[in-house]
Amino acid sequence: LQEFLSTVPIPLTTVLVALSPYIKWFRRTLEIVSWKSRWDESWLALAAWWMLCLGASTTLRYLMPLVFLTALYYYQRLPPSQSPTITEQQLRQTVASLAIIHDLLQLSPSLSASVSQWSNFPSLKSFASRPLLRVTLTLYPFYLIATYFIPLRILIGITGSVILTWRARWVSIIRNTLWGSAHFRWACYRMYSVLSGEPLPPAIAPISADLKISSVGKGSEKDMTTTSLRFLFTLHENQRWWISLDWTSAMLPAERTPWSSPPPHFVPLAPPSSFALPSDTIVYQDFDASNGTEKNKRRVKRHAHWTWEEPEWKVIIRQEGTSAQRQERDLPVEGSSSSTSASKLLKGVVNHRREGSAGKEDVDIELAEQQKRVKNEIAEGHDAGGAHHDEEGDEPLTDSDGWVYGDNKWENQSAKGGMGKYTRYRRWTRIALLIETVEPVDDAE
Repeated sequence: LQEFLSTVPIPLTTVLVALSPYIKWFRRTLEIVSWKSRWDESWLALAAWWMLCLGASTTLRYLMPLVFLTALYYYQRLPPSQSPTITEQQLRQTVASLAIIHDLLQLSPSLSASVSQWSNFPSLKSFASRPLLRVTLTLYPFYLIATYFIPLRILIGITGSVILTWRARWVSIIRNTLWGSAHFRWACYRMYSVLSGEPLPPAIAPISADLKISSVGKGSEKDMTTTSLRFLFTLHENQRWWISLDWTSAMLPAERTPWSSPPPHFVPLAPPSSFALPSDTIVYQDFDASNGTEKNKRRVKRHAHWTWEEPEWKVIIRQEGTSAQRQERDLPVEGSSSSTSASKLLKGVVNHRREGSAGKEDVDIELAEQQKRVKNEIAEGHDAGGAHHDEEGDEPLTDSDGWVYGDNKWENQSAKGGMGKYTRYRRWTRIALLIETVEPVDDAE
């Protein structure tokens, strides 16, 4: 539990705890609808759907007050809610429920194969407006005839039954068996051609022996599924202006580091030249595949691989009258730690004292006043890391290099530097790709 709380942000932990009962309820419902629980529960859900379709009108007309009063009675008898004690087991169950929900919402390998086969419909991927209009006008009279002779609640019940039983194993077997028939596929193609006016696809040339051999060799990969997600990584480059030193990465101890994460946390991060993606992970997951009263143990291998989609880092630039754009800029020379920057600041002060000019005392006084002013503002309780930011989705204006200037407290931001502007930052971004491969494996692996 300590490791979980130290690695996961507190707001995310709070949301997980608050939504834990609803996540568990949604997972349970999704398992029943997907036929991944006991088969009798899924059949009861199908029966409940038909009861809702057939008895909703009578219930709303005659029993609505009784149903409302009964629900109110049992709600008042519930014990007062208390904030439960959170345990490590509860957090693990919540995270596991989210993983199961994610898996159930995705298409299974067999269902993905079926969808890929159905997607071979002629012109289905490029379903233009003209064929769509023709299909709609052709089927609309049949829809009116069906609703005239068949009650609408029956049609809704049939449609819901198809959706509820779509992932049932017996329905999947029937669907794959029908689609495996060349006569059934030709009938579907022919029907689509008549409805949409699109010609049938040309005859497919016979497959050569070499292709047959290669397809057999790839048979072991038919159950492998690959998904990808794109992530935008953002680094904040922060600088402060010091007298005689201009803009440097010499930051005060109480404020953000030269390289940090976006607000509101400003976690110290490595510069772009040494920023590394998460390492690859391989996880083996066991789950039960329900088949009526029989449960089959299955084991899958999930391999997550990170890679950069873009070759270089880009700076977000938004000037007045234009939208935000990501443009390439030269990466800054990687400096040393903040201690080196502080020594650089002291060296600049020493050089001023060695000048011997008439304005030496004025420069020293101004530098001391600047340091004192910044420290006083931080001591007053202001957030030197920047407590006030633009609203989410509102991109701030920048200069031609992407810099946003602010005062000592990183507030009153604008796209121009000058009097009263002692801090600035710019955002470096780069898109990474997370590729997850899921494949079934043997229990021995």
